[in-house]
Amino acid sequence: MANHLLNPALLRTLVKPGAYPDGEGLYLRVRGPQQRAWAFRYMLRGKATWMGMGPYPDVGLAAAREKATAARQQAKSGTDPLADKRARQAAAMATEEREKAAAKADARTFRTAAEEYLRLNEGGWRNAKHAAQWPSTLATYVYPVIGDKPLAAVNTDDVRDVLQPIWLDKRETADRVRGRIQIILDWAAGRTDRATRKPWREGPNPALLALVKPQLPARRKQPEGHHAAMHWHEVAAFMADLARQEGVGALAMRFLILTATRTSETLDARWSEIDDGAMVWTIPASRTKTMAEHRVALSEPALAVLQAARELRVSDAPDAVIFPGRALDKPMSNMGLLMLLRRMKRKDVTVHGFRACFRTWCDDCTSYPRFICEKALGHKVGSEVERAYARSDLLEQRRKLMNDWARHCCPPPSADNVVALHSTAAA
Repeated sequence: MANHLLNPALLRTLVKPGAYPDGEGLYLRVRGPQQRAWAFRYMLRGKATWMGMGPYPDVGLAAAREKATAARQQAKSGTDPLADKRARQAAAMATEEREKAAAKADARTFRTAAEEYLRLNEGGWRNAKHAAQWPSTLATYVYPVIGDKPLAAVNTDDVRDVLQPIWLDKRETADRVRGRIQIILDWAAGRTDRATRKPWREGPNPALLALVKPQLPARRKQPEGHHAAMHWHEVAAFMADLARQEGVGALAMRFLILTATRTSETLDARWSEIDDGAMVWTIPASRTKTMAEHRVALSEPALAVLQAARELRVSDAPDAVIFPGRALDKPMSNMGLLMLLRRMKRKDVTVHGFRACFRTWCDDCTSYPRFICEKALGHKVGSEVERAYARSDLLEQRRKLMNDWARHCCPPPSADNVVALHSTAAA
């Protein structure tokens, strides 16, 4: 047996700084009453090395001697015990990190993935309406069913359970919800966990229509139809009635009709987009359905509507909305225009239908070329190749059309009993 120099009773008295040998390379290093630790000194390839064995009294005398014996045997066999210890510690840390990463991946739910997707894409929505609809529909229809389910475990049955309550009664909403689930899961499949280097989820997307539709009840085929539209004969009388209505909604409706623009384009209009001198309203690409900038030629009646809106303006901010809702810094909602039509007892028409009314008037009452009329509506005209070479937006030719439309909508007071203006102007 080795002749050891230390014993438990002696250890309790060693408080003075120093290195106290136990024999065969084991020492107790003391830096103070509360700072005592074991160290092992060994020789390997002619070089002396110190190796920590743990603090005392957490590591007792017997345990320290066992550790020293094991390290001594490694050194005799040519293995560096300190290097081996560090390698084992590194391996243990790597294992722990992998386990933590795996646990984190298991804890990643559909909700956390969806919220991450929304955060990364919040600047890419086409308009404020879309930006609000995404989190709203997810919170209303998706999270209560699969929000807390592990992302990797979401399957087609789960998507079916989300859609089942709204599949028949809220068709458009159900289709949008399914599409949004599909987009989020596709995005998640393309993400890789940095620690495990595995994708967030694998396998086919369970929200694909081809997979989920067979699990849902069959829908009755709906007859094809169009947005209910007013006949162009009625527009002048309707505009006169509209001029007698009070509020921002009536102004927005008049502006929408005179510019033949989409509902969202009108409601989200900003003062910074209006050039009074040039009589032009420039709708940025981010707010158009075609994702292309659309310039609208403003007629005198359209400018008059803007002047009336300017008198109600409460914010001097250049980017303030022209037709604010109850929250003055936000646009009024689609429901505001719908309620206006109801107050006017016009349940037979829709707001979007006024674009069809304008287009029908173009065909019936003017000789403007088709591409001018389509351009006025902000539609893409011609093939992709044609559009690549046709760089002009034909604003001035469209200005003549919009002025004729304004005269049809708002005929001068002296034009007794004239409802429709048959324009003979040609582009």
